[in-house]
Amino acid sequence: MEPIRRGDLKNIVDSACLIRLDSGETQELCTKGAGYCHFFEPVAIEGYKIIFRLDWSDLDKGGNPTLDADFYDIETNKKLPNIGERLAAHHTSSKNSKI
Repeated sequence: MEPIRRGDLKNIVDSACLIRLDSGETQELCTKGAGYCHFFEPVAIEGYKIIFRLDWSDLDKGGNPTLDADFYDIETNKKLPNIGERLAAHHTSSKNSKI
């Protein structure tokens, strides 16, 4: 599969969902406008609001999207720069290209 360009996601990927391995709970992921990402519901952890997304414009060698994370200050809701420990967590490639 080729990386997906802006505006093409809804024509190529019908839908995406996550399944929590610990609980079996499912969540349908959403899109925003003509973008190329599927977004998770925000998660609050250790003073951060974290928004995870599947980035279909940045595929690994198995054709899987990259898991990206944006960090926000939970009190001000300002997006924080991807530096230090947040930089390492910003982009995560799939460890197993079959999943």
